[in-house]
Amino acid sequence: MTEWPFAHRIFLTEARLFRPLRFLVVGGTTFVIYFTLQYLLQLAHLGPYLSLTIAYAIATAYHFSMNRHFTFRSSAVDDGIWAILKRYALVVLFSYLVTVMIVNAMMSAGFRIQVGMVVAIVLTTGMSYGLSTIWIFRARRGCRASRTRQ
Repeated sequence: MTEWPFAHRIFLTEARLFRPLRFLVVGGTTFVIYFTLQYLLQLAHLGPYLSLTIAYAIATAYHFSMNRHFTFRSSAVDDGIWAILKRYALVVLFSYLVTVMIVNAMMSAGFRIQVGMVVAIVLTTGMSYGLSTIWIFRARRGCRASRTRQ
């Protein structure tokens, strides 16, 4: 088997090939947790927005942990865990606000809350991946952790 030319090896790194797949796997399992919890909490008569908020918080904690350790393999050495958590919290807050607006619009249009949840997830996934890659879990150039992660 012949080796690929040097230029191809630059563009087809492990991060570019498998990181998006890992992000989607984590997102898929997060969605199952989020959707199931919201449904069960609403069955417990907590109301649609309270159940959505509780489920969102629990699913978000899982999502952060899995993306940090599995998807991006971040050691938090670059900026420290608090800096990463602050950036992640800002993205989550923005995604949450978008989610509530979409759910509200969908419910006002006569759809079930779960339809709004699905639409919101589809719309916020790309934004979340992009911000996770370039801002939340980024590695500074030249630091030891960024060289060992790739």
